Amino acid sequence: MSRVAELLDLLERYEPTTAEAESVAAVFDLLFGDGDAMSADFFTPGHITGSAFVVNPSRTKLLLIHHGKLRTWLQPGGHVDPGEDVLAAAIREVREETGVVGVPIHAGIFDVDVHPIPPSGDRPAHTHFDVRFLLQADSEDLTDSDEVLGVRWVPFADVPALVTDSSVLRAVEKLSVV
Repeated sequence: MSRVAELLDLLERYEPTTAEAESVAAVFDLLFGDGDAMSADFFTPGHITGSAFVVNPSRTKLLLIHHGKLRTWLQPGGHVDPGEDVLAAAIREVREETGVVGVPIHAGIFDVDVHPIPPSGDRPAHTHFDVRFLLQADSEDLTDSDEVLGVRWVPFADVPALVTDSSVLRAVEKLSVV
C-alpha cells in the first residue's frame, strides 16, 4: 500500500472533533489534488507533516519543544522524508528533536491541524497539513538538539501557561480523556 493510501485509510477511520473537521477535509482535498502532497518541496498550497503529542511513562506530562523558526512551544514534528509514512515521520522527528523514543498509544490519528507557515530562506509561505499521533515515551530522558531552541516535559496543568497555539491546547484537552 502506498504511503498516500495508508494516510487516506487512517483519515477514513479517524473521527475528528468538530474543531478539526475542516482540517481533515482540507487534508483529503490536498491528497486528492495535483502534486506530491507528501513532499516538503510542494508549496502550493503546502504539504503533509507528521507530529506527535508525547506523554511521559506515567502519562502526567507532555513533551514540548521550543520551535527554532516559529519561536513558540509546540509538539515535536516535521516533514515527511521520501518513502516514509506520516507516522514514521512523527516518530523520527520526536527522536531527532528530543532524543525520546515514542511508541504509539493506539493505532490511528490523534489530531489533525492545518496552519500557515511563514516564508523562511528560499521557502515561500505555505501551509502545513499536520497529521498528529499520540505516543508514550520510553523514559523522561531528554537530549539537546540543534533543531530546537529547547525541550521539556510539562505537567498537563501547566501547558496553558506556556503554549499559545490553540490547536496544541485543543489536543491537551483531548489527553484528559485518553
